[in-house]
Parts: sequence; C-alpha cells; structure tokens
Amino acid sequence: MIKFIRKLFLTGMTLVMLSASAFAAGAVAQVDSVTYTEPDSKLVYPMVTGKDRDKAAKVSSAIRKDARIFMERVWLDRLAGGTIKADMSYETKINKADIVSFVVTETTSPEKAAHPTTNVKGYIFSMTEGRQLTFKDFDKVAETVHMADAYSLASINKALTKQLAAKGITPLPGFKGLKDRPSEIYLDSNMHLHALIQPMEVAPYAAGIIDVDLEDK
Repeated sequence: MIKFIRKLFLTGMTLVMLSASAFAAGAVAQVDSVTYTEPDSKLVYPMVTGKDRDKAAKVSSAIRKDARIFMERVWLDRLAGGTIKADMSYETKINKADIVSFVVTETTSPEKAAHPTTNVKGYIFSMTEGRQLTFKDFDKVAETVHMADAYSLASINKALTKQLAAKGITPLPGFKGLKDRPSEIYLDSNMHLHALIQPMEVAPYAAGIIDVDLEDK
C-alpha cells in the first residue's frame, strides 16, 4: 500500500501525483517552535510557514486552536480550586513534498494524583490545501488502488492485535477490539500511516500511548 501513497495524494477532489524526485526534494514547510509559559505550565507547539502564507497560516491556526483549548481546560480546573500542572510538547514526524505531520503530547499533573494524565494528538496537513487530512482522505486514496478496506476498522484491529502481541502488551480485561477508528493519526518518515490510542483505552496505564503502524498487519 505504501508505494501507492507515495505517488497518490488528495488535493481537493483530484489526485496529485508525487514523483520520487518531488518526494525526495525535502522539506517545503519551515517549522518553528512556539513556547508559552506561565506558573506551572509550559506549552511548546509548532508554527508552520511556507511559500503560500495563507495556507501555512491555516495549518498553524489549527494547532494553535487546540493548544488554546488545552490551556482553557487547565484554567477552568484552577478556577475550581485545582492545582494542576500542564505541559505540551511535539515531534515533527514528516516534512516532505506536500505533507507535514506532527504528534503533540499534552500532559497534566493534578496535585496528589497517582500519575500524570497524558493525551496525544496526531496531525497530517496538506500544505497545498492548507488543511488537515483525515481517514476519509486516505480511504479515497485506497479506493483508487482497489484497496478500499486498507484502513477499515477491521484492518486497524488486525494491526493492533498483531502489534500488541509483538510488544508483549496484554489488553485490558474484556477488550475485544476497537469499536471506532481512532481519531488521532500521523504519517511517519516512511509515509506509513499510524493511529494513536490514548492510555487506558485498550491496555493498562503502564503501556502508555499505543502507536499502531497501519501498514504492518
């Protein structure tokens, strides 16, 4: 499947062919870090600039909006008398050709809590369109190469089961598979699509974030 994704990518309702030379051309977006601090809080998230300023601004705006929502939850907790600490960090997973992808980690540490609470967000952006890509975009790509079920729920559960076993992770009691496709996805440097599953959704807290490579089934 991956050889097709390298060549096919959605731009609106049309498919854009990415040649090997274009894919190898390197980064097309400049990624800088934005840092926001206040007592007991530090947020670091990406800001993207590119040749098309308006579309790059849309990409940065989407991430900035989520960072604001995260801090608003922290502020509400503090207004209610909580003493929560907050942290945000990110990792750039790919920045080539038309695509930039990030994973943002949000961590809150309530006072006297047994352990921090961690949540991750995956982002895949088309710099050509200035918008975030979702499973629906990848479904359309898969359909064009007659692999419509490549990212189906059944396919995701198959990859999840295989990779949990390979890592020696025992699912939570009674877990019989995901009921919906994960909402958080990203692309790695090899153009593999990954799904991110939050702590305690399918496995004990100690297992952490479950990162499922959807090209490994």
